[in-house]
Amino acid sequence: MLKQNLQLRLGQKLAPQQIQLMKLIQLHTLEFEEELERELEENPALEKVQEESKEEDYSSLDEGFEDEGTDSIDTDFDVNEYIFDDEPAYKTASSNYSADDEEFDNQSLLTEGQSLYDYLLEQIRLINIEDEDLKIAEYIIGNLDNDGYLRREVKQIVDDLAFSQGVYSTKEKVTDILENYVQKLDPPGVGARNLQECLL
Repeated sequence: MLKQNLQLRLGQKLAPQQIQLMKLIQLHTLEFEEELERELEENPALEKVQEESKEEDYSSLDEGFEDEGTDSIDTDFDVNEYIFDDEPAYKTASSNYSADDEEFDNQSLLTEGQSLYDYLLEQIRLINIEDEDLKIAEYIIGNLDNDGYLRREVKQIVDDLAFSQGVYSTKEKVTDILENYVQKLDPPGVGARNLQECLL
């Protein structure tokens, strides 16, 4: 009687170059250099190239430069002129505009060069919440698109938190953090999953 049989075998064979490389890797420095010299003597196609000195001469770079020392330091400046240069715009924006001002733009609260992501992270870290909840909130903020909408499903966020962050949570807890923390941040409407949530 004939039998039909299917077997799967997996084999691994090393090429001669791989075997030689493994032997060379195991050698100490002195043994490696001796092996290298032996190969250079046996194989006429190999040639030893002398390395150039790695020390470069920088003395020519000093020509044409004078040592000015502290003579060039300007002592006629007022420190007070520069103190408020790094003052973030959001600290002064509330005193400059009223809520009824038509020209007031919430986006002006963002300091120049600061992304929405960074701005929201600053706010969420000021809220007194547990570390695990903070991680969840930060992850939700990281999943917001450029318009501030959350396009991912909460279930996907729960799975991602478990796999990538090691934070095990429930759909209800993530929804609670989204609605009670992230959606309460400035600008209004951030973290909304649809237009209706954005307008509420």
